[in-house]
Amino acid sequence: LQHFENEGLRCVSFFPATSRCAVCEIEKVISKIARFDPIVLIDAWEMKEKIDYRDLSNLARLFPTVSFVIKQAMWWQCSILIDLMWRHNNIFADISWLHFRDAIKTMTEHFGANRLLFGIGPAAHQGAALAALIYANISDRTRVSIAYRNLEQLLGYAVTGAEAVKTAPLRGRAGHKRCVL
Repeated sequence: LQHFENEGLRCVSFFPATSRCAVCEIEKVISKIARFDPIVLIDAWEMKEKIDYRDLSNLARLFPTVSFVIKQAMWWQCSILIDLMWRHNNIFADISWLHFRDAIKTMTEHFGANRLLFGIGPAAHQGAALAALIYANISDRTRVSIAYRNLEQLLGYAVTGAEAVKTAPLRGRAGHKRCVL
């Protein structure tokens, strides 16, 4: 709480399985920091599927100004993640493990370009996530939003004008898209 008040902290990570607690048990913590509109990162692998996801749905409803980011959801967890995103506008998905066919395209079509985030998952998966992002059948503007602007916006950074990066794709060898992030 002191870091939120004095240092401008914007984000916390929660590990329910490692901490041996249920997602609902962080309600008291979130109630103390909710006024800062924080980002709460929760690893999909740390949640007991149905129980913790229902608890997360309840927390998202109770705290609409808190942004909940589900990290490392893989294909078999996507039905639950998609249901949560459909129910709550304050639930976002990290794309670090969403590197399967048309996942990024499908999710942006259903939820908009602002609900997916890149770069939050483990470094070991960033290559696959970056390739999925580069080759996703989405607009370059959407690609840039997912690559960094969505996270910047959640963190409260405003990047405009001269600071903005060009959104046109660069062409590499053999006509492949090259992306500089």
